[in-house]
Amino acid sequence: MVNQHDSNKPSFWIGLADAQKEGTWLWSDGTKLDFVLWNKGEPNNVFEEDCVQGNFLDTNGWNDLSCHRDLPSICVWRYCYDCNYH
Repeated sequence: MVNQHDSNKPSFWIGLADAQKEGTWLWSDGTKLDFVLWNKGEPNNVFEEDCVQGNFLDTNGWNDLSCHRDLPSICVWRYCYDCNYH
C-alpha cells in the first residue's frame, strides 16, 4: 500500500515488536504473528532491535530495528459490521 502512494519506497514502522519477550513477536494490538516477510538474515537483534520496519533497504521485506528510530508508522483499523456499540 505504501509503495502504491510513494514510489521512493520509504521505510516505516509496521506495528510489530518483541519488546515484551525477546523472540515473541506481537502486533501493536497484542495479536500474535501469523505470517512473516523477514528479509534474509532477519530478525537478527543487533543492538537490541525490538521493533520492525517495512521496506528495509528498498525492499518489501521486514527488518528488526531499535524502537528509538524516527520512522513514520502504518496502522490498521478494523471495522466491525455486526458489533452492537452502545
